[in-house]
Amino acid sequence: MRPVSGGDIHRAFRVEAAGQRFFIKDNPQAPTDIFALEAAGLAALRQATQAEGLIKVPEVLAVGESFLALEWLDFANSGGGDSERLLGAGLAAMHQSTASQFGWHEDNYIGTLPQNNAAVQDSGNAAQFFAERRLFTLVDGAAPKLPKELIHRVERLVASIDSFLPTDQKPSLLHGDLWGGNWSTDSKGQPWIYDPAVYFGCREAELAFTELFGGFGPAFYAAYGERFPLEPGYRGRVDIWNLYPLLVHARLFGGGYIQQVNQTLRRLVG
Repeated sequence: MRPVSGGDIHRAFRVEAAGQRFFIKDNPQAPTDIFALEAAGLAALRQATQAEGLIKVPEVLAVGESFLALEWLDFANSGGGDSERLLGAGLAAMHQSTASQFGWHEDNYIGTLPQNNAAVQDSGNAAQFFAERRLFTLVDGAAPKLPKELIHRVERLVASIDSFLPTDQKPSLLHGDLWGGNWSTDSKGQPWIYDPAVYFGCREAELAFTELFGGFGPAFYAAYGERFPLEPGYRGRVDIWNLYPLLVHARLFGGGYIQQVNQTLRRLVG
């Protein structure tokens, strides 16, 4: 059993037993349902991507209150443009898995923060779901973790969200936490995705998130656009969509993320 490098929240290990290798992450201090909900998200993504086979999702082998065991994968340093093209086309195909309303059948987590996936009153309104279930839930009751002026700006944005975001886009199956650290390639150049925060949401939010912390090159975006072109005006909405992951980081880590959120909000609502 050997420690391996990984995320900032859980411990990670490579386990060798009975001639096989496994990946296990554990955290005795984490919420007792966090790994079961992650396993359910991985299963949903795995089912949605199997037919196309452009991207892969690791198989869940076992799950408990404090651990998750997955198949072991030998990742390469970089798959290059070919892997990025597969990832972009595969994500576009996955986003064409849709639902009748935004959200998910149960709440889950992004990092260790609860992610509220309950439907909103207008269950087909992309802007309303994002405002109420992604922005407002992160500031409601967050004081003193977040500055009051930041909370008030979020509340003003939520109140006028229909003027900033589209209301008529279909709910797409999202990975939910797709940044450069949550995908990699194996020795054959096959892209894999993991560590999800799954729900049905606006696909623009997923694409915007990929731009936030890097890790995706031009081939990824070109392949996505060829398979599933984005709606006009997407570029002007990127900063708004990225308020959600930035607020998550502000809640978890504070510091410069709070300043980054406030700067974006000042541009939007003053």
